[in-house]
Amino acid sequence: MKRVAIVTHNMHQIQGANRVTEKFILGRDYFENSGIKLIGVYSSDGILNPSDYSSKILGGKDTLPSNIRKRKLITLLKKIPLYSSYLGNVWSIRKNLKPDIKAAKLAYSRKDDYDYALLQGFYVAYFYLKERKDTRKKTITIFHTDTDPLEQLLLGMPKIKGTKTEKRLREMLNYVLENSDHIVTICKSEFKYLNEVYGIMSTYITNGIEDFSSIGNFEKMHNTNNRINLICVASVQYRKGQDILVESIRNLSQELRKKIVIHIVGDGPELVNLKRMVNNYGLDDSFVFYGLLQDVKELLCKMDVFILTTRADTTPISIVEALRAGLPVISSNMGEIPHMIKGAGIIVDPEPNKVCIVLEKLIKGEYDIKKMSGNARHNFETRFDLKTMISKYSNIINSN
Repeated sequence: MKRVAIVTHNMHQIQGANRVTEKFILGRDYFENSGIKLIGVYSSDGILNPSDYSSKILGGKDTLPSNIRKRKLITLLKKIPLYSSYLGNVWSIRKNLKPDIKAAKLAYSRKDDYDYALLQGFYVAYFYLKERKDTRKKTITIFHTDTDPLEQLLLGMPKIKGTKTEKRLREMLNYVLENSDHIVTICKSEFKYLNEVYGIMSTYITNGIEDFSSIGNFEKMHNTNNRINLICVASVQYRKGQDILVESIRNLSQELRKKIVIHIVGDGPELVNLKRMVNNYGLDDSFVFYGLLQDVKELLCKMDVFILTTRADTTPISIVEALRAGLPVISSNMGEIPHMIKGAGIIVDPEPNKVCIVLEKLIKGEYDIKKMSGNARHNFETRFDLKTMISKYSNIINSN
């Protein structure tokens, strides 16, 4: 039986790569049916035995009072010009790379016996590959990006664009592309980009999740509040575009605003600012904040529509979860999203005025929500099944 280790940034944040790692763990029986055993997850949080995994691990530390205070402090620091300057961006990058260095060091410094390392993202892959001594331990580097792997970083830290820092990061990227045994992309546009720009032939594997063991009969919230209930599940940060959603609701007429409510699930660096924005605009009756939730299955089933006005994305697990719950999806033309919600939702540019128009049509009943809901379940069942995803990774591992 082949043995596989997973190396990742950390295992306490609720974010894309960690959600994929979680799915690997939950689907480890599928791996074992293919003759593969997951031996552990190496991260800056230490070594996690897959059999010890609990859903409370993801997001667990984020709910600690000390980390809540830390995020509030960062929100205040962002108002200082130095924080958003070039030097501030460089400091943030170095700080963010430390967990990757720690995770890679933990994985390669131990003498654990494994045949493959699944490397979650090119940053941790770079530090792992630089220190890899035993080339018999093969690697699969998973890219969680849309087209340019630095796009999302540059969106949040524009001051480093065109600088020696960006040049250094691109050198790291090149090293990973040249030295990884296999490259996996979760987005077709990334697959195409790496091939056209770098001449890399990667393997495209879309994210998958487990289906409901039993969906159950959850009463829709609109039966009690007589409003259309939309839900956004995502880290609250600039890239995810929750601020666009607030501006869109503000642009609605007061009459239409009374017929809709937005449920925001998630935590992040912009949560304090987002709540303040909602309050300043007098929209408290239009938004419900839940903070960080480990499990959103039941809440999703009570909603009418899922919405994510993201500025940059790949294959959001949150949208896969929405499709599983049979929710129509309103989202941006980013990464794999148009393919994910084909026939099951509406694509809109992440701009307040354009999102507002879509919401107006939704409220006025101009979309066939029932048909979209049926298509959502169909898309999930035919394209985003966990067993299919793990089967494709297994094929790579067993091909060597």
